[in-house]
Amino acid sequence: MGSSSHKSIVPTVVPTQPLILADELGKCVARAVELYQSTNSFEDFIRACQGPSDLQSNIGKLPHPAATLLDEYRTNGVPYKTRADNWTPNLRREALLRGAHQSAYQYQDFVREEFVDMIKKRFWVVLPAALLMEYEDLRLSPLGVVPQHERRPRIICDYTYYGVNQDTAPDAPPEAMQFGRTLRRILQKLADANPMYGPVYMAKYDMSDGFYRLQLSLDSILPLAVMLPTMSQEDPLVALPLVVTMGWTEAPPAFSTTTETSTDLANWELESKNYIPPHHLEPLADTPPRDYKPRDESRMKASVASRTYAPSPVTYVDVYVDDEIGLAQGPKTARSRVTRAIMHSIDKIMRPLDPTDSEARREPISVTKLEKGDGFMDTKKTILGWEFDTVEMTIHLSARRRQRLHDILAELPRTRKRMPIKAWHKVLGELRSMSLALPGSRGLFSALQVRFKTDQTRIRLTRMVHDFLDDFRYVASTLDDRPTRIYEVVPTSPHIVGTTDASGIGMGGVFFLPAPWATPNHPDYFPYMWRSEFPPSVQQQLLTFDNPKGTVTNSDLELSGTVAHHDVIATHFGVAETTIGTAHDNYAAVIWNRKGSTSTTGPAAYLLRLQALHARHHRYVPLHDFIPGHLNRLADEASRRFHLTDDEILSHFDQHYPQPRAWKLLTLRPAMHSALISCLHRKRVDPPSVLHEPVAQTSIGDTGWSSVPRTPWIPTTPPKTLYRTYKCSPDESVMDASHPPAEPFALTQLLTPYETWDRRTQGWGPLTSEMTPQDELTCAFPDNSVSTPNKTTLQDA
Repeated sequence: MGSSSHKSIVPTVVPTQPLILADELGKCVARAVELYQSTNSFEDFIRACQGPSDLQSNIGKLPHPAATLLDEYRTNGVPYKTRADNWTPNLRREALLRGAHQSAYQYQDFVREEFVDMIKKRFWVVLPAALLMEYEDLRLSPLGVVPQHERRPRIICDYTYYGVNQDTAPDAPPEAMQFGRTLRRILQKLADANPMYGPVYMAKYDMSDGFYRLQLSLDSILPLAVMLPTMSQEDPLVALPLVVTMGWTEAPPAFSTTTETSTDLANWELESKNYIPPHHLEPLADTPPRDYKPRDESRMKASVASRTYAPSPVTYVDVYVDDEIGLAQGPKTARSRVTRAIMHSIDKIMRPLDPTDSEARREPISVTKLEKGDGFMDTKKTILGWEFDTVEMTIHLSARRRQRLHDILAELPRTRKRMPIKAWHKVLGELRSMSLALPGSRGLFSALQVRFKTDQTRIRLTRMVHDFLDDFRYVASTLDDRPTRIYEVVPTSPHIVGTTDASGIGMGGVFFLPAPWATPNHPDYFPYMWRSEFPPSVQQQLLTFDNPKGTVTNSDLELSGTVAHHDVIATHFGVAETTIGTAHDNYAAVIWNRKGSTSTTGPAAYLLRLQALHARHHRYVPLHDFIPGHLNRLADEASRRFHLTDDEILSHFDQHYPQPRAWKLLTLRPAMHSALISCLHRKRVDPPSVLHEPVAQTSIGDTGWSSVPRTPWIPTTPPKTLYRTYKCSPDESVMDASHPPAEPFALTQLLTPYETWDRRTQGWGPLTSEMTPQDELTCAFPDNSVSTPNKTTLQDA
């Protein structure tokens, strides 16, 4: 740990008066210098500057696992901990000489005005650098300014430049940061909402001043100091943070402890069914936005596929850092209850305005955002940068992000051959952030990311890279005519289950389709199989022990079989908004499908691209699982027994794998077969040439094969099984004698039981090696003052 010698140091008396400007910031600095020189120690000076904590005085008594930690933050502040040595005097002088970032000088007037406001709010104190240079704990990081679209610029501290972030020893609980899955959890709630209760209303409540609501500990002030841009005729100024600052690596987990806790409290209150009294900011929350137009919200457009919905109306709260998001289904009273739960839960964490507070202090909930209509419950809302429409059940890129997508693609014409690697990182980051609302785009990153493995400073934009960028242009061109339905990005229990396999001879698979009249108590289904032989050109390129220079691996063939499998199903049945569960005995193919991309330029990249565009075109949700090879015998036989005629293979299946109904053989479209062969030869296929019009929607039963909701977003641990090698014999036909699953109910037992994304129902809490889940639950509800939520399997660690 760095030393804390400043605890015993009496403030230095500077023999000469520091040069300070007479503007508003200069006046604040002069008052700080006077206070600094009148106090007996640095600690006394900081205590006089900080004032009372924004956290509630009784926060330690909250019925929540995080109460003790929050009380520690209230009492002592958020600590900065490090194992690094203190800076040397020379290093401090060199950092001071370099000063702030150039961006801070470009916005110098804004920086000075902003710091005047933050000093009044007791977020910062600014002193001449000469008063602080002798403190051993002092570190000087540069200040920067980040411009924002249609908003004021944002001041940020670059704690990475001189290694402050790198030297920070993690102390704040990382498990508090559940916001990485906030959007997916919201989509899950919307997709599960029962249409009989009408559309879901949404609202957002912003925490004003964000991270600045948490004070720093006394030992954390000097290591987190930053340098302000210096004006002429002025001595260098150093800003000392009194609160958690933007840019520090511990800021997000530390601040998230407050918002995640208030969100837990709000959800528990909603589950308790207790009366929630009105809140003094509730009238402001009912303020509609200026562009609000009433719309017909009487009918919510349900999924075109069969789906299991929640049994009761949605009442739910989630949070993304400092934005608390409320979802409510039902009449105005139900919506008001969610609003009240959120506001009262925030007040249990942060002190509301008090008559004794200074004029600079603001309500914890942003009043400005409420006045703009953010807290107004509506069925059409922009949240987390996405435009939600819960009547149409769609999600869109915002207009600004849509324009940005077109701008990115316009900046990358086919004539451009190279690009700086940092700029390429930014391009890929932006495209990935947009991929959720662009179904099909997740499979277009293979060629775009593979260059990172070879290019060091500049990315070479090859023909393949431009081909995949053209696919992004194809997707972008359909945004206006092709809205993204929430039901096509959130899976449910698989409606169709099956398996696929491939050999050096061909590919094949089986699947089971529920009958329209099937119910969980009276299941009924139709069995189907398909097969397609590889041409000699593919068989000759297969990588085997006898052909070590082959360009096609067995995993590539397996992957082509999964694409063919989905096309056979989509060709003969309506699969819009349907979840298709498929098992494979090649683990590489499973992982590639789940990730949507690969790090090679081989056939897998082209096949994943085709699969993604195919799923986008037909609007289905594919799920992929691993099944041991000896249990995948049905698909194994379909991919190998090409010496049998169609009638003979059907007779073989009816004899060895009898079903309630006779097996039916379906064929792969010639256009898709040709496209798959082109992919195996690393040739791009134009999307319109292979994607056919979807068939009319066909009812395939009221429920899927499992009552457990499923999702492809949770990875599974690879089973400890020896998989077949990539080098195989093209005429391999030896099969295990074990009994394979020959009907859907046995097959679903082998599929991974994915769970829905959800918050920790017993409340998040700082995890320790001694604490068990039951301990957390007991801590959360010590006196049964809040009804205990239903227990579920937790996947949101």
